[in-house]
Amino acid sequence: MANKKDRPKYLVLKKWGNFEIRQYEPRVIAETRIQNDFEQATKEGFNILAAYIFGQNATKSKIAMTAPVEQTEDLTQKNWLIAFSMPINYKITDLPSPKDPRILLKQIETQKRAALAFSGFCTEKKATQNTRLLLELIEQHGYSPTGPCILARYDPPWTIPCFRHNELLFVIH
Repeated sequence: MANKKDRPKYLVLKKWGNFEIRQYEPRVIAETRIQNDFEQATKEGFNILAAYIFGQNATKSKIAMTAPVEQTEDLTQKNWLIAFSMPINYKITDLPSPKDPRILLKQIETQKRAALAFSGFCTEKKATQNTRLLLELIEQHGYSPTGPCILARYDPPWTIPCFRHNELLFVIH
């Protein structure tokens, strides 16, 4: 399990309960595109990206596990994007090339995001319900989402549901 220092860095700009407006620092992600249902896409994408950080890359280097695992629906192609943030000490040029052609390394620039935190198992139904709530909160606070909703899961699968930390995020302006 990744600790808090292995998470994307951000500054909380505003906070109302479990809803926050954050300014994220630039970061690098490893991302894969999966055509499958909500749950299977998470598992398949996780396994592909885990293989990369555990040494199935051009230099057989191991890269520290980070949190969260992000899942975003790509509505244009009807599939899912699964992403791991790379540790903050890596620039994109420092990372080994993936052996798996399904993995893409990407630089993500500074972003403002709205976040809604919740606990428990994150089913597709629960994500959909919380996404509606997050969209209402974004509008109430005078922001507009840009792009699809991002589901961020922070805990390993053996974590007891009441201790799990999940978030839904939208890039906003």
